[in-house]
Amino acid sequence: MIAGNLEIDALAKRIESIIAPVRDRNFVTAHDAYSYFEHQFNIESIGSVSAIDANAPGPAHLSRLRKQIIEERIDCIFIEPQLNQKIVNTIAEGTGARVGVLDPLGAVIEMGNCMYGTL
Repeated sequence: MIAGNLEIDALAKRIESIIAPVRDRNFVTAHDAYSYFEHQFNIESIGSVSAIDANAPGPAHLSRLRKQIIEERIDCIFIEPQLNQKIVNTIAEGTGARVGVLDPLGAVIEMGNCMYGTL
């Protein structure tokens, strides 16, 4: 069963209500593949651990990102379950930024009619 327009609208409102209280918080994502989501919900990541091609980031990039996290007081760094969390934990260490998990593939969600909305 494919979600209808009413279901999509309700889901968008639910997402908006979740994002609204933290809209002013700064965050970093694992890679820069969330731009459509960010645009739709008027939020913006200040950077990403790796590029959209998901290649391992180099030491210079990681150093710049860590400096940016400290200077801009980033609240959260989001990682995905299939990516190397060790790199993100190293970047976050001592910065005050918390590490969160975004699961865009629904790795732990049971297949079924409600999967899209749950995801």
